[in-house]
Amino acid sequence: MSNRKLAIVLRWMGALPCAWLASLSAYILMFLFSGFSVIKDSWLIIYILPLICSYISGFTFMTVGILLAPSHTRIVALILTALLLIILKIGMLPVLSVKESIALTQYVINVAGSTIAYFSLRDAVEG
Repeated sequence: MSNRKLAIVLRWMGALPCAWLASLSAYILMFLFSGFSVIKDSWLIIYILPLICSYISGFTFMTVGILLAPSHTRIVALILTALLLIILKIGMLPVLSVKESIALTQYVINVAGSTIAYFSLRDAVEG
């Protein structure tokens, strides 16, 4: 197998795991920032930081997935969106039963981040 074909195969194999790891890194950063914060009970740490991290998580999930896919990026974007919605739907079921509005807002902002990433990378997506 030539180096070019190997690179293409590795990019296909790494698209979803790398997108997931990039998305997960946003939540790791949230815990790091909130852990090193001087003021633990600040509304910024409790409410705003999780929303920002949810947005970054959705944005990086879609961006890394689209940019790693060697071809068919429109289909990859649709598959990543479907996977994100399935995962978020599974995660939203317990949140809806407890009626936590901040967690529900995080899920909505995560989807909004991935949607904005898709439209901002419109030129990179094959049409």
